[in-house]
Amino acid sequence: MKNKRIIITVTIVAALVGLAIISLGIKGLMPVRQTPTADYFAQKAAGHLTPDEWMDYRSLQEFMNPPATYFKGYDMAPEFWKYGLAFTTYGLACIPYIEGGQRVAVGHYIDKMIQKMKQKPVWEDWIKNGYGDDPVAEHNIMYKGHLNVMYGLHQLISGSTRWDKDSTWLTNNIAAEIDATPYSGVTCEPDDYFVQCNSIGIYSLLLYDKLHGTDHSKQVNSWLTWVKSRMIVQPYGLLARAYHPESDYVDQEVSGYSNGWSLTFLHAIDPAFAESLYPKYKKTFTKDILGMYAYASEHPDGLSNPMAHACAMMVSKEMGDQELFDKLLNSIEKTSTSTIDGNTISYKGMDKYAQGVLFLGKINIGLGKILKELPRN
Repeated sequence: MKNKRIIITVTIVAALVGLAIISLGIKGLMPVRQTPTADYFAQKAAGHLTPDEWMDYRSLQEFMNPPATYFKGYDMAPEFWKYGLAFTTYGLACIPYIEGGQRVAVGHYIDKMIQKMKQKPVWEDWIKNGYGDDPVAEHNIMYKGHLNVMYGLHQLISGSTRWDKDSTWLTNNIAAEIDATPYSGVTCEPDDYFVQCNSIGIYSLLLYDKLHGTDHSKQVNSWLTWVKSRMIVQPYGLLARAYHPESDYVDQEVSGYSNGWSLTFLHAIDPAFAESLYPKYKKTFTKDILGMYAYASEHPDGLSNPMAHACAMMVSKEMGDQELFDKLLNSIEKTSTSTIDGNTISYKGMDKYAQGVLFLGKINIGLGKILKELPRN
């Protein structure tokens, strides 16, 4: 799939360290943070969001409250909007697992995001690119996987069955495609298969099972077996960037953002498998700066990359890795300075899309917990 991107505008370069020492001195180099890292990891037990998460939530409401056709604040091409909508929704779904009394409001906002997800500008790239007349009929797991998770989260949080018929149809569609392919998955573009996008589709099946008492373990297990047998690339021992079914070719490159994204959702699907890959992922794609900051790269031993950094935030929180999370967030808050306006917050260089992804990175309670536990009333 062309440049699947989750954009958080984070600029981290090695020159930052030397220049900061010269111009600011050691004091100016020290991290400046809204919230201590420990508070993000303790919030579920504490029963409340952190102050900056509340301000993020209220800021995102400025995007969610207007009609479904409103996309002001999403500054990239519309073909990428689906990712911002989806990841913001996954962050929203964590709120009622942390703090009571939030299910009605969060259910409302997830519904608003589903309505935005179904707007033509979000999915019409499929038709414009000549892949078909219907964005959910076949392939396109990069869109319909996220949509199906959003359907399930709405029902789980709100108790409403408003989208249940749509979700049932889409779940059956995804499961049937998995059963029909020798690679036990669904492509994005017709000859482009990605583990990260299929991890979303598989997660949607498990979420549907939680809600309806169905059993998609056959599809889940066949997918995991295929990924483990075909999609691990050496010498890194990490997930391949892509697979191309027409020639049965596994791309031998590895990607920082796709491994970070994949491991976040794989941890909910097969925790042991994800945890076995995580140390290799950290070694290959994350770099420490002076023990205070860190960045993530798209290519092994490469330079900082905003997509990779965003996904590193998500997976470090998912894995309970406070040390890496702390350094990654230090880097974001040092380079993307925040401005508080009343009860909202904004970040230099970040649009609402990016802020939604950062919100998930901070608030993620563990996607497996959403499958196993119930939100607070």
